[in-house]
Amino acid sequence: MDMDTLQEIGEKIQGHLVEETGTRQYKQYKLLLPPDLSEELQQLAKRKGMSMADLIRYSIKLYITIASNLEPGAKLIIQQKDKPDQHIIIV
Repeated sequence: MDMDTLQEIGEKIQGHLVEETGTRQYKQYKLLLPPDLSEELQQLAKRKGMSMADLIRYSIKLYITIASNLEPGAKLIIQQKDKPDQHIIIV
């Protein structure tokens, strides 16, 4: 995935993300998903036995773990039994 594609995706998501003032020291974000994306995420959460909130928290933790441990341009390799490796380049 090239930088232009990532930028385009970021711009699409940004329109659905609203920052709100949270209580105490917390920030609160509201993610307004289009129906098709919402349905896809709900199906994924159901398959994984997770709530939507848990899926979002898990996704954020996974991204932070990856981003903090890989330098720009590094490759993340996903290996699954009996399937070809998937190479993902972290920008």
